[in-house]
Order: sequence, then structure tokens, then C-alpha cells
Amino acid sequence: MRLRLRRRRRRDSAAAPRTGLEIRLERDRFAPGETVRGSVLAGQEGSTGEVHLALSLRERSTEYERVASTVPGAPGGAIPPGGAERFAIELPEDALPSLRSMHGGLSWTVDATDGSGEGVAASKTIEVMVEEAVT
Repeated sequence: MRLRLRRRRRRDSAAAPRTGLEIRLERDRFAPGETVRGSVLAGQEGSTGEVHLALSLRERSTEYERVASTVPGAPGGAIPPGGAERFAIELPEDALPSLRSMHGGLSWTVDATDGSGEGVAASKTIEVMVEEAVT
């Protein structure tokens, strides 16, 4: 007997998610003080309550991972099935840049939660870059 594996087709990225929430950003790279803009899309079931968005600074090492800082966005209402809600959240002027190393790193994410009480329903990583001053 011979087994044959098939690859699943990726669904069209322009289509709404089937369930839960999805975050789409206007761009992925930002400087401190800039505004992160995008949309949060609800799947075919819609959101289960008010959608809350925030920027989170995450610290990671070989021994732990935690959210070090959170910048809340304006609260939004429930999103109907297949609907979308626009958002804009300003990065702090003193935002630390994204950093990756073999032993840890710093990263920023846009996180969406809804009324389900199950924590973060969707998350999208952004790159925060700081230009160095030329002397």
C-alpha cells in the first residue's frame, strides 16, 4: 500500500478569515513616534465582543518570555461577521527598537483581543527601527 500526500492550497489572502480575528497592517516597519495603522478583520462568526487593540513590547530570552510594556489603542465595538475595523496606535517616542540575537530579543506586536476571555485572539509582529545619528 502506498500513501500519497497532498499539499493543501493556501486560501486567497484577500479573503476574510474563516473564524476568529486577523490583523492587516498598512506596512510592517516603523520608527518610534510613528502611528501603526491597519485593520482588524472578523471571520465568518464575527467577534464575540468588543475588540481591543494594543501594541506590546515583548522580551524574550532563553529562560523566559514576557510582555514588558503595553500601549493600548482606542477600544472598538464588536465586529460583524466578515467585517473589518480600522485602527491607529501611536508608538511611543522612546520605543525600543526590535532586536534579535541567539539568546533573546525584543519585539513589538499588534495584539487584538475580543470578549471571549481567551487572551490574545490575533497578533502581528512589527519591526521598530531607530535611525542612528551621524556625528
